[in-house]
Amino acid sequence: NNNNNNRRNRGPKRHGSFSDDGGLPHKRQEQSPREDSDAAMMDSSAHSSGTPPPPAFGHAGKTEDPSFMTKQSFASLPNSAVSSDTTRAVTDIMKLARLTEIQLKTLVAVGYLPPSVLEGEEQNQQAVGKPHPAGVDVLGRARTGTGKTVSFLIPALQTVINGLGKSSAGGPSIKILCISPTRELATQISVQAEALLTYHKPKLRLSSQVVYGGTNMKKDVRLFERQLPTILIATPGRLKDHL
Repeated sequence: NNNNNNRRNRGPKRHGSFSDDGGLPHKRQEQSPREDSDAAMMDSSAHSSGTPPPPAFGHAGKTEDPSFMTKQSFASLPNSAVSSDTTRAVTDIMKLARLTEIQLKTLVAVGYLPPSVLEGEEQNQQAVGKPHPAGVDVLGRARTGTGKTVSFLIPALQTVINGLGKSSAGGPSIKILCISPTRELATQISVQAEALLTYHKPKLRLSSQVVYGGTNMKKDVRLFERQLPTILIATPGRLKDHL
């Protein structure tokens, strides 16, 4: 009994956030004081019912160690790598100025920027990469708060924009599928996708939609029937339900 009482009096166990290397705390991306879609995943029990609140824009937190930031600014990227309307959304709506390492490496991996940008020199409007004509698979890994969501959404969106008019048969269709393990993360990705599409909606009629369990499937279907989204974000269970 004494042991049980001692355990009760110890209070809740504290949990920290640590990286995989040396137990050091995660580095947070330097930019806006608001939280990013790549902020550490929220505990699913915190929003066990209802729609999770969407996060604010911007990268996660601030840090005095900007080692994961690059010299490359979004504003100086060539239109062939990132559409000017995407750049406007990134800088004006999401309030991001410079690319993180994972964002820059992803654009290089898909061929939208030349490898020379990884040497530390800022990309100019003249030098461009050579996109892979048949597409390419990219696996990215980076710390929490380094902008991974933006790193995969931007090149995927650019690929869609580059392909507009080339395969319009059959009408609108889902071009980008993002599968998220939790509805909290799905909601966060949706917020980032909506921000990136801000200036594309009136011109190109691009859209996004998020679906996850615990919500009315009929509402999902009604939205699908109205217009298939360019970007669909879904949890595995709800995606399987719709399939």
